[in-house]
Amino acid sequence: MVDDFSKIHGPHNFKFGVNFRRNDITDYSPGLFTTGETIGETQKNFFNGTAGVFTQAFNTRPTQPVTLYALGLYGQLVWTR
Repeated sequence: MVDDFSKIHGPHNFKFGVNFRRNDITDYSPGLFTTGETIGETQKNFFNGTAGVFTQAFNTRPTQPVTLYALGLYGQLVWTR
């Protein structure tokens, strides 16, 4: 939403305005602890194909909505002779 208002009254010129913006975006990056973790891994176990403990968690929502707001206001008075 963008709106400007101007009013001339005698030698005065009054100006006011507003600018409001909303951006809706979606974040597709994975959350914390959603890619897996190996605990107790040694080089020998790695080459043999065995691991100590492997844990993996799945996120409950693959995307996260994010909203960004911007607001701008101004006022001006011009006095001419």
